Amino acid sequence: MYKLLIMLYLFLACFSTVEAIIITEIMYDPEGKDNNKEYVEILTEGKKLENYTIEDYGATDQLILKKESNSSYSLIVEEEFNYSKINATIYTVGATIGNNLNNDKDLVLLRNQENKILDAIIYSSKKGGSNNNKALCKTKNELYECLPSPGKADKGQKQRNESYQLTITEFLPNPKGQDTAPAPKGEWIELYNEGEEIDLQGFQLQDKNNHKITLSDVHFLEDSMIQSKEYKIVYLNGKTLLNNEGPEKIQLQLATQTLDTVSYDGAREDVSWSKHPKGHFVLSKPTPGKENEIEEENLKTNISIKNIYLGKDKKVKFGEQLRIRLEVYKGDTTKNNIKIYVKGISKQTSFNVYKKFQKYIFTLPIQLDPNCKGKQEDGSYELVVDGLDKSVIQLINVTGITKRLCETVKVNVTKKEKKKTIPLKTTKKGENEVVSNTLLSKEGIVVYESNDAKAKRYALYFFCLVMICIVGAYVFGIQI
Repeated sequence: MYKLLIMLYLFLACFSTVEAIIITEIMYDPEGKDNNKEYVEILTEGKKLENYTIEDYGATDQLILKKESNSSYSLIVEEEFNYSKINATIYTVGATIGNNLNNDKDLVLLRNQENKILDAIIYSSKKGGSNNNKALCKTKNELYECLPSPGKADKGQKQRNESYQLTITEFLPNPKGQDTAPAPKGEWIELYNEGEEIDLQGFQLQDKNNHKITLSDVHFLEDSMIQSKEYKIVYLNGKTLLNNEGPEKIQLQLATQTLDTVSYDGAREDVSWSKHPKGHFVLSKPTPGKENEIEEENLKTNISIKNIYLGKDKKVKFGEQLRIRLEVYKGDTTKNNIKIYVKGISKQTSFNVYKKFQKYIFTLPIQLDPNCKGKQEDGSYELVVDGLDKSVIQLINVTGITKRLCETVKVNVTKKEKKKTIPLKTTKKGENEVVSNTLLSKEGIVVYESNDAKAKRYALYFFCLVMICIVGAYVFGIQI
């Protein structure tokens, strides 16, 4: 019956003047759940559609105005549809359009207030647009799969026929942290547009195992438009597509057309694959959204001693503090710690650097040992900077000592204090001095007593106490 009505409408349209209101786009099966995402776009050229009706095979709905716009397009949507960023006049029909737009095959028919059929479309999933973030567009009664463009003129036809000049220029398979982290962390792929401005929604990325991701708003930090001569980052945003082990292949597709293909073998943490000017891909420092920096030096760690601050006399003595100025570039290494010291005559100063492909500048102190006993000779010593799989050595000349660190402090003792104690008695036994267990004053008072002496004395007290208890128990007839 409906097919007959549509044929009659098309026949009459050839001989009568009908309002220039036509259906231009249908989103009948959005990716994921369909609720509050379906829409029908209509070219109205400013005409109002209040109290018009839209119907499918199962139900008829009356259009209710929700938002008015000076656009040439109107959009018929479900009641919770998010139209905040769409420049079109919006009409709602309640919870569903008709009896829900069927995902296999259905009718969309528009009538005016006089019940005249203005336009009608019978579609099926064979035409495309089935759960792949694409819509069906119509131009000159031709129905075809297109990228969604609610409220925008003929965008689907333009993108269908356009010769794209999109290429993959860089990608990060193994980011620091979780590969499936939300944007702007996690895996990402950089695209470059050599041609005209394009909306990337609806394009697909596919790996060698045919896993696909269809691009939508969630894959971009801002909008999905890529301008001419612009780099754009596609964030996988919680999903993973780039294999860390390899070999792997990534394809950029639109519908059945493959726009670009890249292959790689394995990945390093926080190191990207970047396109070389000659066309092949190499491991490099990540440069998302920018021209690639693919020099091999960008992967290498470098440590250099820029200055040793010695003071006006340009000398350093034992016991003095050195200040060293270092320049560190952390390349492709997972190590973080760096140590700096003067070999044999100082302790280590240690610090960490965490972020890859970044230059650091430090000024660090090193305290030299005082050498008061003169065990170390004047001469050249190695200043060592060691870490991040690199080691840098520079000789420094150390002469003399810092005398104030080696001064002997004399303590004045009064005659009265001298009478209270006597020196410890010592005996020589090889190179070690053996000190007597107890030190007494002239009056016989214990001034110092070793732990061994204390233990022996307390053991005697304890033995005497035990004997007293035993004798007492015997005298008073207490059984033990």
